[in-house]
Amino acid sequence: MELIKFNHTTKEQRSEVVNEIMNEVLNGRVNPLELHLRLKSVEEVIKALTSMPAYKGILLDEAQKHGKSFQYQNAKVEVKEVGIKLDYSQCGNSTLADLYCQEEAISARIKELETYHKSLPISGIEVLDPVSGELEKHYPPAKTSTTSVAFTLK
Repeated sequence: MELIKFNHTTKEQRSEVVNEIMNEVLNGRVNPLELHLRLKSVEEVIKALTSMPAYKGILLDEAQKHGKSFQYQNAKVEVKEVGIKLDYSQCGNSTLADLYCQEEAISARIKELETYHKSLPISGIEVLDPVSGELEKHYPPAKTSTTSVAFTLK
């Protein structure tokens, strides 16, 4: 398997590889579309493998053989709790529960107003503010974007 032979593990080695690849692209010896296709494929393989519970379990078992923190080649490896989630619903604090309800209502109202603004014409519309009685001009949200190339692997 070619990927396992990839042994550029130090920061300097990884930086050299990046520079070498970029130079090959700049000099026209590597097709950027071909490179990106291969990078996306490797990225997908890594994501699929590292998200597998079986892989995570085997990795954890192997790491625990060495203790909570240890050096493996040029990497510091730590066995630690990650992705900690706290559930406040059982705290018995009525003030906190009320604030969560208000937060939900506010979030729903914000989404409603955002949806309203998305449908407005670019020129805007005049609306009477029910609280102040003043005339406001409502506009759609400003849009920004970046042009990029998207690859969808099949």
